[in-house]
Amino acid sequence: HKEGRSPAGSQFCLGGGSRAPGLIVLWLVVTVVAGLFAGALFAAPAPARREVQSLRVLPPEGAGGQRIEVRLSGPADHQVFTLAGPDRVVIDIDRAAMGRGAMPLPAGTGLVRQVRAAHRPDGSVRLVLDVAEPLRAEARLAPDPAGARLVVFLGAA
Repeated sequence: HKEGRSPAGSQFCLGGGSRAPGLIVLWLVVTVVAGLFAGALFAAPAPARREVQSLRVLPPEGAGGQRIEVRLSGPADHQVFTLAGPDRVVIDIDRAAMGRGAMPLPAGTGLVRQVRAAHRPDGSVRLVLDVAEPLRAEARLAPDPAGARLVVFLGAA
């Protein structure tokens, strides 16, 4: 490398005499990679994917209500809501898949005319109940020896 003097009189080197920038870049790369590895290593595991093991449409009950029972391999987040035109009850089960035991889907009975199911792009299962009239739907997740049981209560709106 060439040595010279600045106009202020201090000595300097030309031609890569300093290795500090290369060491700084190497340190930054190692730090970023180590941080990514530590984040992946200590991150909370993703919730397990649940299986819909069975689906039953129970006969209507005396007070004009009806229950739908969905057996799952374990507890799962879910959403239940209704739609109109045509009237439907929708059950979304997060991080789930339809198991062999849930197929074929049950026939409609009582307030439920037809049952449909689909896997969604976000990894959830959507169950759609075509119903005879506008209904109110409430869901409760209960423990079960084989995993969990999602019971959906249908009643007059």
